Amino acid sequence: MTYIYLKTNHELINNPRLQYVIEYINHHPVWPEGYLITTNNLLSNHQICIEYSKERSENINYFVPVSDTFFKNIKHFSTTSLQSGQYHYKEFTLFSIEENRKEEAFLIENTFGFDLFETIFFHISRYEEYDLNVYDCDFRGMLEEQKHFLVRETLEQIPVVDHIVYCFASSLGLSPSKLKSKKSMSHDIDHIKKFGSFSKFLRLQGGVVKRMNASKLFVQTRQYFTNTNPYNTFDELLISDDMSKYIFYLMGGISKYDVVADVRDEVFLNSILLAKKNGYQIGIHPGFDSTYSVDQICEEKKRLEMVIGEEVHISRNHFLRFLFPATLENLESAGITMDHSLGYRSRIGFRCGTGFPYKIYNVAREMITGIKVHPLIVMDQCLITTAISTHQDIEVIHDRFVGKNEYFTMISYNFHNSIFDFAEMRGFELKTLYQKIKHR
Repeated sequence: MTYIYLKTNHELINNPRLQYVIEYINHHPVWPEGYLITTNNLLSNHQICIEYSKERSENINYFVPVSDTFFKNIKHFSTTSLQSGQYHYKEFTLFSIEENRKEEAFLIENTFGFDLFETIFFHISRYEEYDLNVYDCDFRGMLEEQKHFLVRETLEQIPVVDHIVYCFASSLGLSPSKLKSKKSMSHDIDHIKKFGSFSKFLRLQGGVVKRMNASKLFVQTRQYFTNTNPYNTFDELLISDDMSKYIFYLMGGISKYDVVADVRDEVFLNSILLAKKNGYQIGIHPGFDSTYSVDQICEEKKRLEMVIGEEVHISRNHFLRFLFPATLENLESAGITMDHSLGYRSRIGFRCGTGFPYKIYNVAREMITGIKVHPLIVMDQCLITTAISTHQDIEVIHDRFVGKNEYFTMISYNFHNSIFDFAEMRGFELKTLYQKIKHR
């Protein structure tokens, strides 16, 4: 093992946020094996010494400037005024977090140019989603997506953290891995049946009328009166392949957004058998209000465990509702070890600046949690929303995004069992794209 010594002042050496970022970098998939960053200067076999300080000293191998934005100021502050600077390195443009935007610059020899440690911490800790002003929140109580730093700076489609880690290793003279981006697939099962009642049928017909698509009225009428269930797409959805695969079941809840699953339903039970057969990990889709209640998460989780006959340790929250730190702490208390909620509801992209799973930090408690988050990058509904707003073809939108992110990250998908019918009712063909993704 070769140790890279990070030389900094005593205050920063003992800073848990810096130690968290060091651990994150050391375990990042593109970071070269056999090299570890450490703040322990007593270890032998130091190949490189990095000075992390305000000003550079003489005879230092490598220099990273301290910005004193997140590590020194432990008291939480609003991030709305923060801006992004651009730094060029080889074919990459890297993006910093800065209080005052600087002119574009190049990473010069033996100097990174901006505080990469604080920038990484900001993104992966979800610092900006703590202590929110109610006026900045959406109906879920979460920070409105258009107010996210990456969205404000139009950077959400770039894995900014993954690029920083790769370029940092490369600029140190190491040989980071140019990984071809892997993919994972997941499904949220909110509804097993399209028509639970005649009143539901009428509501859905009302939606078609609003969209002024008369032909779909006849399609939906035929579905209802022939007892067709277009949400039973599991044979097409749960295909065996070499992707990592996850499926999340909504078991109930107490809000108007939740549906109590009928655990005796034949389609429901067959979907579980098919998921197990084809290598899916089964997880809980906690109800909308469960973010405030560990008891509700545990109750829904236990109900699913009784049906599938095994313990559940993964989750994705309904409506992607994730409040910091409440949801984080409740999931951990309920025995969840991996969560897939951290993605966007209305756009595709990297909410955490990375597509790779990683252990998340609790800013309120200043500690690394026992939960690994698996960022959600592409959700079916977001493809449709983007196609509507930009008047572009869904497949073009998808392929352009994937093409830009062919390397250095991971792209996780979420397709609902109801999405093919949902898309068709709005004039979009989504099934072909899904099959293309699964068979690549």
